[in-house]
Amino acid sequence: MDSLLYIWTFFAASASFFWSRQALKRLDQHADAIRELRGDKPAQPASSPQVPPAAPKKGLPMKAKPALAAPKPEPASKKDIPNVEPAFEWPLSWEDFTAGQVFSWVGGFALFLGAAFFVKYSIEHDLITPLMRITMGAGVGIAAIIAGLRLEWGGEKAILVTAHTLCAAGIGILYADIFAAHAKFGFVTMGVAAVLMAATTLAAFLLSERMNSRYIAVIALVSGFLTPPLLSMGNDHAFLLFSYIAVLNLGIFATVIRKRWGFLAVMAAAGTALTQWSWMLRYFNDGNTLLAAGIFAFFPLLFVAAREISVLRGVEEDDLDSAAGAMPFVAFPFAALALFVQTAPGHPWIIFSLLMFCGVLVAALALRKEGFRVYHGTAGVLTAILLGLWMGDSMNEATLTAGLVFSSVFALLHAAFPWILEQMEPDAKPFEFSGYLPVVMLALIGVPVLRGFGDATGLWFAVLLIDAAAITAAVTLGMTRLCTFVLLGSMGLLGMSVDVLPIGEFYVVLGVFSAGFFALGTRLQGEKPASGAASLAALSSLTPFVLIAIAVVRVPGAIHLPFLFTSLVVAMNVFLIRRLGNDDAAWGLLGGIWIVCTAWGAPARSMTDYAQVLPWFGILFGSVATIPFLDPEVPKERSPVWTVAALSGPAMFLPIHAAVSASLGNSLIGVLPALFAVLYAAACYQIVGEDELTDPTHKTRIAWFGGVTLFFVSLIVPLQFDKEWITLAWAFEGAALLVLYRKLPHEGLKLWAGGLLAVAFVRLAANPAVFFYHSRAGLPVFNWFLGVYGAVIASFFAAARLWSPKEEEWAGCPVTAALEAGGTILAFLLLNIEIADFFSTGATILFFAGGNLAMDLSYSLGWGAFGITLLVIGLFRNSRGARLGSVLLLSVTIGKLFLHDIWLLEQLYRVASLIGLSAVLIAASFLYQRFSPDLEESLS
Repeated sequence: MDSLLYIWTFFAASASFFWSRQALKRLDQHADAIRELRGDKPAQPASSPQVPPAAPKKGLPMKAKPALAAPKPEPASKKDIPNVEPAFEWPLSWEDFTAGQVFSWVGGFALFLGAAFFVKYSIEHDLITPLMRITMGAGVGIAAIIAGLRLEWGGEKAILVTAHTLCAAGIGILYADIFAAHAKFGFVTMGVAAVLMAATTLAAFLLSERMNSRYIAVIALVSGFLTPPLLSMGNDHAFLLFSYIAVLNLGIFATVIRKRWGFLAVMAAAGTALTQWSWMLRYFNDGNTLLAAGIFAFFPLLFVAAREISVLRGVEEDDLDSAAGAMPFVAFPFAALALFVQTAPGHPWIIFSLLMFCGVLVAALALRKEGFRVYHGTAGVLTAILLGLWMGDSMNEATLTAGLVFSSVFALLHAAFPWILEQMEPDAKPFEFSGYLPVVMLALIGVPVLRGFGDATGLWFAVLLIDAAAITAAVTLGMTRLCTFVLLGSMGLLGMSVDVLPIGEFYVVLGVFSAGFFALGTRLQGEKPASGAASLAALSSLTPFVLIAIAVVRVPGAIHLPFLFTSLVVAMNVFLIRRLGNDDAAWGLLGGIWIVCTAWGAPARSMTDYAQVLPWFGILFGSVATIPFLDPEVPKERSPVWTVAALSGPAMFLPIHAAVSASLGNSLIGVLPALFAVLYAAACYQIVGEDELTDPTHKTRIAWFGGVTLFFVSLIVPLQFDKEWITLAWAFEGAALLVLYRKLPHEGLKLWAGGLLAVAFVRLAANPAVFFYHSRAGLPVFNWFLGVYGAVIASFFAAARLWSPKEEEWAGCPVTAALEAGGTILAFLLLNIEIADFFSTGATILFFAGGNLAMDLSYSLGWGAFGITLLVIGLFRNSRGARLGSVLLLSVTIGKLFLHDIWLLEQLYRVASLIGLSAVLIAASFLYQRFSPDLEESLS
């Protein structure tokens, strides 16, 4: 039943294809005949439409009989002939078609099947001797061919279909007879059988050409492909079988080229594929992998060669193109079966060699004709899928090399395709899809990396080849963005392997990749400045920093090697900045060295380690900070380079400070920021002496370097000392920056000054820890609070005086008023601290001592005096804020006296206090009425 199902399925598909094409061809022929008849008739008057000719009689189409002789009118002009198509009818009735042709075709095929099954039956039951069987089969086949030829030579067109049928059946019988003579009985050797089958094939297609019969060709083709399965005895004769199929295909190709019957090539491809797959499912095993791969490689080559010969002969058939393009894909099911079912170690080499060969064939076709490029891309995708699945499922240490080799070969082949196409056809439309396949293969390399094969040296050689392939394709296609993906992918793979790759090999691989991508980026930047090559060069010089940082954390034992390599990467960045003008690389350089130095200090390190690495930190800092000073090719207008040089000090100060503290101690740590301050002060001095201050870039450079200088100056005290000294330094620096702003008006200086003063205010006004910095001194009032708060208060009022412009506002609040208010608040706090210190007796200050009348009165008197002072200042400086503050403070003081203090006094003291309070309030009211401009304005 399986054999019959196979036979009839193949026959039905072949017959349907043949009949559809035959019917279309007949339609075209009869339409041409009708147009010819219409053209032979005399022209009709323009006013009346042309009458279509009468439909021919049923049966085969006959030539129209000439009309009776009549006087020929003058031929009408072309424009007088109406454009009316004649009515068209099917030239054959279904009755004639079925009885005259279909029955004949089916009968011929039935004759072939009967002969074939008779031969098989006779073999199985020994009805006649083997020699008689073969002789009878040959006689029947030859007799059928002779009968068909005699009918055809008779010239009766009505029986041509029968003649063709007999010839086709005879050919099929001869095929079966020759195959059985060798495979079953051994009457002829394999060579003789091959010659006989070749002769039969040649005769069949010569007959089809001689008789102009597509039916004979189709029957010969179908019979030829059905002979092996019909006469199969369960033995594997692969070489004989596929030699026979090859000879059969050669005959088919000859007919296709001579008669332009391209549909035969499609049918031949289908028959060959079914034969290959059937053999694969029955006989393929570990022992015949090489043979199977050879079979699946030979037939695509045969079809492609036939297609090229056809083109050289001037015959281009779309059907033949389809067959040649589809034939390499027959190998993919076999490859999947061999890779995931069979387990022999050598299979990957054989199977992927087959796939690469098929890919080359399809690429060759795509180079010859644009229509094949879809086949080329599809083959690449399928190969990549099979390779990726195999890497993730079946690849092991023994087959790792095969996976890496074929990944590289795949990438190189697909990268070479656009380059070869460009050389062959400079004006051809680029096939961009080829550029993505090497990048996909680079991603697939991540599979063995994730599976723990990252320490294999060959893996990185494969990555290098794939990178080269992907870059070649990207440059050829003008897709520079792909180079960025390749760079990030390669560096990502290397970062994934840092735990398993020996540290020396890690840095060697990193160096090769970095240098290669950097050279590529710089070259492309010179050739195609607007193509994104600058970002590629910058990335190639920045990503190594990240990988080095990962390495120093995961492999902390190396000391000098990471920084030696970091220095080389720094040199690449300096080249980008100085020679190529890539200012963005300056930011990457600063961020990169900071990442490396900070990451190096993340693991636990010894004092000796820090002592060894300290010089490297200094070298890296100097390499960034000195770029704009030592290189005359860096113009002053390139602000990013100068800004990065200024910020390199604060960025590198933290790792350098950690190294100095760990190796030398903190006893003289204040010398370190002092040294930085001296260096930046010298830089400021050099910048100030260069140009006029009216140059905006000149001012910016001075602002950056001057601000960093003050930053390090302010660090000296906090690092060498602590607690209140930090607050003092920040307050002084804020005021000093405003002094600098008078000489160098840059908004950044004011922002920095305001921030420092705000921090100093918070540390003194909202920091309870300030009261526990030191124990109380023996001498009241004249203590460290007076000095620290007094200095900061002076800094605030000096900053308010220095601020320019006076009317400037931040967030809707006048800045000078805010600075004066801050100084005033700190002064009020200092008053209360001194009062509390005067009355406190312990080691710490107590602000409220229960039952201490003198302390309560002192607060009240101090608040009152402070309020009167604020009022006087507000009146004489016309400061409404000071006057409002005075009113508020005096109101609180009055409330405190009336609600609390006065009830603690004896009666006589109470009277005196009330009289004194009244005098103070009357005096304040007099001063306000006498000198307040707001009151005078409201009264007027």
